[in-house]
Amino acid sequence: MARVFLDTYALIEVMRSSESHRELSLGDGSTLMGNLAETYYVLRTQYSAEAAEKAYGVISNIVVDVSASTVRSAMIFREEFNKKNRKQALSYADAIGYTYARENGLEFVTGDDAFKGLDGVRFVK
Repeated sequence: MARVFLDTYALIEVMRSSESHRELSLGDGSTLMGNLAETYYVLRTQYSAEAAEKAYGVISNIVVDVSASTVRSAMIFREEFNKKNRKQALSYADAIGYTYARENGLEFVTGDDAFKGLDGVRFVK
């Protein structure tokens, strides 16, 4: 069962086996289809098609579905967050991922500075 939610930054670092993410395991994680898409694209365009395909094969097994009510809650959170933090606005995927993690008691793992100081976040770079 998932213990953490991995955003795109965390997924890429895990796939690259970054030192700061070594303690993480994809088997302990969950993510969204949007994060899978972003990760695939980044790896394909910045690394190689082979790296992207390897990541796709692994990450697609931890993709979770989100409810419509989670999406609504996430957009309310995003609106409120972005009003207060115009310089570090959250994307749709980030807002949905963070909300999903909070609703499911998961730690949200990211390297995105916008999440510094928020509850339930493990910030790693």
